[in-house]
Amino acid sequence: MTQFNNAARFRSGEPCPWGAIQTHDKVADGIYFIQTGGHGGYLVSRDRYAEMPQHLRECSFTKDQWFEEDCSWCAVVLCWPQYFNSGMAKAAQDTYDRMYNHDIPQFMQGHPVELD
Repeated sequence: MTQFNNAARFRSGEPCPWGAIQTHDKVADGIYFIQTGGHGGYLVSRDRYAEMPQHLRECSFTKDQWFEEDCSWCAVVLCWPQYFNSGMAKAAQDTYDRMYNHDIPQFMQGHPVELD
């Protein structure tokens, strides 16, 4: 797996977990959104990855600096919500609760319980 340094220097055409990189957008220092022909996600620098709490690092499907756009992206947004809008922050929390927060029973995730 390609490891990127803290400067996260990479070019179009270089490999990533989803194929050849087509585009990359800088979200913040050390946080990039990567797109390929068919998929994408976030890449964080080694420093950013080291800043993440363990439970969010564990969301990475590659177990390193890559967070794909379907589920594990939520870890990046939850760790640095100041770089994302409130709608993304809410969606990130919902995704985390549904996909990774195993302390909440599956049938209750995303559904508040009202007691009499």
